[in-house]
Amino acid sequence: MSALRLAAAGVATGAVLALGLLWHTPDETHPQAAPAAAPPIARPAAPAEAARPAWRATLAVPPEFERWVQEHSALRGTTPDGGWGPVVDGRLVPSAALRRRFDYVLQLDGQAPPEAIGAWVTEQARRELPAAAAAEVERLWQAYQGLRAAPASLAARAGDAESIAAALDERHAQRVHWLGEAWARAFYGDEEAALRARLASGWQTASADALIDATRLDSAAHQRLADELAAQARWAERIAAARAELERLQRQPGLDEAQRAAAAEQLLAAEFADERERLRARGLLGR
Repeated sequence: MSALRLAAAGVATGAVLALGLLWHTPDETHPQAAPAAAPPIARPAAPAEAARPAWRATLAVPPEFERWVQEHSALRGTTPDGGWGPVVDGRLVPSAALRRRFDYVLQLDGQAPPEAIGAWVTEQARRELPAAAAAEVERLWQAYQGLRAAPASLAARAGDAESIAAALDERHAQRVHWLGEAWARAFYGDEEAALRARLASGWQTASADALIDATRLDSAAHQRLADELAAQARWAERIAAARAELERLQRQPGLDEAQRAAAAEQLLAAEFADERERLRARGLLGR
């Protein structure tokens, strides 16, 4: 096991499990030594019948790129994590191994162009797998990049189990949309199940003020922390007020369902004029 893998395993704490599962996969910190620039990959002219996606390799990845990866990139001196996973009858069987391989390769993010990284992954799959399995790796690589870039409208707040559950539901739906049910379950099923079990047992993440020792902050940082906590408190008050008003509308006599729905939409538009805030509010309020 490489030093890189051991370091990644050492930081897996309960709070990271909760929040890391929900948000986009963060870019890993690269080694401090500046890597050499990645050599470009030569690309032929696009065929007349149809243009290929920009990142897809149409020729073998040049040896210069693989030498750069091995000798100068963030992956130098490491053992590849994960793998392609099982192959049955020439096709890939969904497994978490492929996600680990993708995440391993994505440590090149910021050091080489995305199309070069994708071309390298595809070229390796074509060398090592049957054609159908290699095509599946190519499809899943593109889907994984789409998932990583997909914006989250719901924010998970430390100490707020309701917001964590709502954000997890949203992220799960995005994973299924991009990867399909089987691959989403293979990539994220164990993590999601563990988080849902902890939420069901009443577990919550530590609040921000409990994680930060305010006595060690300078005056400017202390003020920023106070401002952030105050903003969170104001948001919680706005959600509570909107929930109470929605409940009042549900009890108000003389309104049919269409009128109640219209009144609820007017309330949300008035209280949460910003579209992103309105999306977050909808998730928390079940609208």
